[in-house]
Amino acid sequence: MYFGDLNPSVSIGLIILIPVIIVINLVVWFLLFSRQSSWTKPLLINSLISPFILTYFFNAATEKHVNDNYKTFYFSRNKMDYELVFQLKDGLFKDDLEFNFCELQKGSSSTIDLDGRYLSKGDTILLTTKRGKEMKVSKMVLLDYPALGDKTKLNASRD
Repeated sequence: MYFGDLNPSVSIGLIILIPVIIVINLVVWFLLFSRQSSWTKPLLINSLISPFILTYFFNAATEKHVNDNYKTFYFSRNKMDYELVFQLKDGLFKDDLEFNFCELQKGSSSTIDLDGRYLSKGDTILLTTKRGKEMKVSKMVLLDYPALGDKTKLNASRD
């Protein structure tokens, strides 16, 4: 199924769009109901089901956007949880795209610790932060973070 490149930031539009769809369907249903139309029952069912269908397809498009444009790895260090997010192009690691480290905080929003650009060299990804710090990711191991010589295993899931 093709959805285009739907950015998750447009999800606020669902707060407006779903009630509008319900209201329009119910207005049409009421007009047909007052005229004793045979379309009354199918339109009422449509009024109740269409917002769920819209939500399902929107969620599927958002999930596709995230999977095609970002790859996230997780790791823990000093009892803190982090995520390392890579920007992708067409679902692949490409040179000169962005990455960032986020510290995951329980009960509040994440804070970005480091961000910058990366280069992909075979099975190794070379990271350079905006402050000039260099690190590597090779075989699911983060090298030289936070200090030179440090090694941290990356996980594909949060567990």
